[in-house]
Amino acid sequence: MEINEASMLIQKNAHDDAHIIFGAVIDHTMEGEMRVTVIATGFENADNFTFRTKGGIKKSRRR
Repeated sequence: MEINEASMLIQKNAHDDAHIIFGAVIDHTMEGEMRVTVIATGFENADNFTFRTKGGIKKSRRR
């Protein structure tokens, strides 16, 4: 169920006009671990972007 929670968190925090495509892959070698990748574009002033995290979510920004 963590996958659904991650999807809902992204949808809740995304812009109302955001086009979100969600997919999932199950990797049984990642016991008790989940990895989420978000690809987002269209930010104005991306250098001044602030990341907010909740519930132990790891933040990362790569260009």
